[in-house]
Amino acid sequence: MPNPSLRDRFVDELTRDLAVSLTAICVAVAALLGYGWAIGSTVGGFTLAMVLALVIPEIHDRVWPTSYTGLAAVAWTVAAAVIVGGVFLAVEWVARLALAPTAAAGVGFVVTSAVAYALATVARSSDR
Repeated sequence: MPNPSLRDRFVDELTRDLAVSLTAICVAVAALLGYGWAIGSTVGGFTLAMVLALVIPEIHDRVWPTSYTGLAAVAWTVAAAVIVGGVFLAVEWVARLALAPTAAAGVGFVVTSAVAYALATVARSSDR
């Protein structure tokens, strides 16, 4: 069987979890605007949006044991965004006690990404 073309692989990658990706992007934009309005920091809001828009679809695609479609994918994404967003806000808040806002946002991104992947890996291993 011949390898699929680059175009076919690209289309498959973009459409495989489209509901999760689009929902994550919408939630990320809302979080960016809400964070900027509530806290006034564009760096923290942008970093939160990046965590939500990048990490959640990646976890669903590569780590999560069940692949959802349609409304189940939307619900899963919103639930994951609430958890990941809460972790980010808590970590960044604690980091801001000792670091500058930019550094605190970076710490929040790294720690939240690691925690999200760890939780997904635990969920995958407990699903077996």
